[in-house]
Amino acid sequence: MKKILLIDDEQSILAVLGNFFRANQFEVVCEVDCEKAWERVAVEKYDLMISDIRMSPIDGIQLLERAREENPSMPVIMLTAYGSRESAEKAMQLGAFGFMMKPFNLPELLLMVKRALEHSALPGLEQRGAEPAQSVHGTIEDLIGESDATQMLRQQIAHAALQSTPLLICGEHGTGKKVAAGLVHALGGPDNGLFIARNCAVLPEPLLDLELFGFVKGAFRGEPKGRAGVFEQAGGGTVMLEEISWMPRTIQAKLAAAISRKSFKRVKGSEPVELSSRLIGTTDGMLHRVREEGSMIDELLAIMIESDYIEIKPLRERTADIMPLLRHFLSIAAGVDAAQWEVQNEAQQMLFDYAWPGNVAELSKLAGKLAVSAENRVITVELLSAAGLKS
Repeated sequence: MKKILLIDDEQSILAVLGNFFRANQFEVVCEVDCEKAWERVAVEKYDLMISDIRMSPIDGIQLLERAREENPSMPVIMLTAYGSRESAEKAMQLGAFGFMMKPFNLPELLLMVKRALEHSALPGLEQRGAEPAQSVHGTIEDLIGESDATQMLRQQIAHAALQSTPLLICGEHGTGKKVAAGLVHALGGPDNGLFIARNCAVLPEPLLDLELFGFVKGAFRGEPKGRAGVFEQAGGGTVMLEEISWMPRTIQAKLAAAISRKSFKRVKGSEPVELSSRLIGTTDGMLHRVREEGSMIDELLAIMIESDYIEIKPLRERTADIMPLLRHFLSIAAGVDAAQWEVQNEAQQMLFDYAWPGNVAELSKLAGKLAVSAENRVITVELLSAAGLKS
């Protein structure tokens, strides 16, 4: 049973929240005295904290800062009846998971709590956005497609695999950036360590800091053993950071410094750790967009593209890949050879004319639907329309 700490200087609100969360199978500790809450945060362990912002003499922002210091893996949700853009931004900058205005909707608050607990990353436990380390194998032929753009992509991947420097892979959502990153790693050699992926868009700053760099023994209450970050866990392999431009700028600066020095320190540690694993970052959008938005600090961006970078074109700009990819996905979904599928000419044209906002990922999902609904393995315009494809 998950344990929640509720903090508000209005007893009536605490009573409502406490009864609501207990009815939804949570263990609840209520605290109306912000000074006592200050002590609780330091000495007791909770799975999640919900706190009012406007309190005295200690306000919710101060409690959030203390929580981040004492238990950085605990998600925090802030509540206020006097909310402003400034206070919300301050709370989010400090690592709050969410922010809700009073009077709040209890079902919406419950949904936010459940999402926060899904995202929470207690050291040593699997989390959303954190995939297990893995050995990745593959060949350049695993990259499906016949377009000139895909031919060029194969060459870029093969060239990047010969390097050990940081690499940035840009492209729209669903274009296959992770596939490309995996191939760069796999082609690097038989003793290339592990491939570890983390999504910077779903981890708040304190947790991302711990995931990347780890922490030393005794750094946090309740976590006495310490833990290696992903750069150590990869063992000289590859760390792929999805949506690297979403990374907080403070972590970007820390990462850029670590790459430049080829070493880093674990959180609350003093001994340098060698940075031997390769970094591959991905961004949702082309490089010019990253530059225009200014979402990456200059130092990190320069490091990521210094030797090379890869841009994957959207599927609508490489229509020659559509049929080979469709047949590939159909064969996987149906368990039969790709050659056994017939795609009528009108259906092919419909596929070519479609804009593919979800790119290859969308085509893969479409193939899964078609594999179930197609009679005699024949793809028609009517079947594509029924599967949700718009002309």
